[in-house]
Amino acid sequence: MRIELFDFDLPADRIAQRPAEPRDASKLLVLDPVTGAIEDRVTADLAGLIEPGSVLVVNDTRVIPARLIGRKARTGGKVEILLVRKVQDESVVIDGVRVAAERWKAMGKASKPLKIPSHVLVGDTLLVVLDRKSERDGLLEVLLTTTDGEPVEAVVRRVGHVPLPPYIRREDDATDAARYQTVFARADGAVAAPTAGLHLTNRLLG
Repeated sequence: MRIELFDFDLPADRIAQRPAEPRDASKLLVLDPVTGAIEDRVTADLAGLIEPGSVLVVNDTRVIPARLIGRKARTGGKVEILLVRKVQDESVVIDGVRVAAERWKAMGKASKPLKIPSHVLVGDTLLVVLDRKSERDGLLEVLLTTTDGEPVEAVVRRVGHVPLPPYIRREDDATDAARYQTVFARADGAVAAPTAGLHLTNRLLG
């Protein structure tokens, strides 16, 4: 696949930094499969465009606050970690004590190249151990544990940030925690929202 075919120019002032309200007021581009005609509509019109008997498949995964912003334990330098997917539960030795941990695939960035192994502290109690880098996919493998025994999931939920797309040029805030979920989100696990699903409302689904 030639990924450069997906590149196109999009002026920054045409990228909305806040979503449309209500959700189903978002624009919808409709292509007639018979005539090839293209029409501008809104998501609220979707129910009238789908043929009776059709099946609409949605992704009900909840987005977790997978963006972790912390400091290098040794130098205090800022580090950003984006959790990609959980690998397994295991344990890690910290200061001579073996503690419970979660292994995750992740991406990381800092002002200087990240050293492996090294430790990053997020908030007061979440410790991210940069364990190794996968040669297969280029992702980091990190171990998440806490310094006070609190479950990792609870701390990530408290100190993590909503992983907004890179074209959103602002920091996440309290409204994003709800708005960046679909109305039918159920099972935790996604690190990015199933984008089209964000425009569906309970009224429209009904």
